[in-house]
Amino acid sequence: MRIVVHCTSCLQTLEQQSTIPQSVSFDTAPAQFIADYGDDFVVRGVCPRDHKYIGYLTKERYDVLFESALLSFLMGFELEAVLGFAASLERAQELFTLTSLRATGMEPAVLEKMWKQVNRQSERQLGAFLSQWLTVTKEVFTANNSMTEFRNSVVHRGHIPLRDDTARYATWITDRLFDIVEVLRRWEDGALKEIRNSHVSAAHLIAVTEHSADPELQAMPIVSVNPPSLTRLHLHASAFTRASFSEVCAMARQTAKHRGFKSTVF
Repeated sequence: MRIVVHCTSCLQTLEQQSTIPQSVSFDTAPAQFIADYGDDFVVRGVCPRDHKYIGYLTKERYDVLFESALLSFLMGFELEAVLGFAASLERAQELFTLTSLRATGMEPAVLEKMWKQVNRQSERQLGAFLSQWLTVTKEVFTANNSMTEFRNSVVHRGHIPLRDDTARYATWITDRLFDIVEVLRRWEDGALKEIRNSHVSAAHLIAVTEHSADPELQAMPIVSVNPPSLTRLHLHASAFTRASFSEVCAMARQTAKHRGFKSTVF
């Protein structure tokens, strides 16, 4: 995946030259370029002035997947959007399962051993999540067989979805994600923080290892990358409020355009 970052080496030069405006935001700062990151959440790239760059992404996996799906939808790639929305919900359910179990005092090593037994089968993961959701909230998680069938037809049978059908699926996914995030936030300063730190630390360790082995990278610091969110669907908003899918789309259009995404579909 691709992300807009700032070259710290270029910024240092501009600071020395006193050419950076006093009032500057993430989106208007100079020395921006496009870098890449993958499943390890390590951001790598080379700026237009040939400075090598390495950093690590601090966002949650479900949030990254949701934003990718949302952009795909807004740009007219419905099939890719369905895949991303489905993956986002699954990863949010995983985060909830592990966090809620950790909150009971379960040791991280035990959680890791348990998850290895279910992480290759989505039905086992779903079962673990549904059980934990019932235990924590005393309610049955809202399911929808038609949405599940729609997702399976796209993912497993190559069904090409229509836009209206994708919007209905995305609406259901968005509502369920807000349900999960709303409950997850109760552990923000405890188990959730610990789980998140473990995720970020893993990416940071990979970046540090590469940084120390590459003389070109050693000339600049490792950067923690936490770009502005396209939506409210993240864990650290100071005033968390739910939003409908249409509201999320409106926020994403505004933010994405500001960050330089261009599409005739937007």
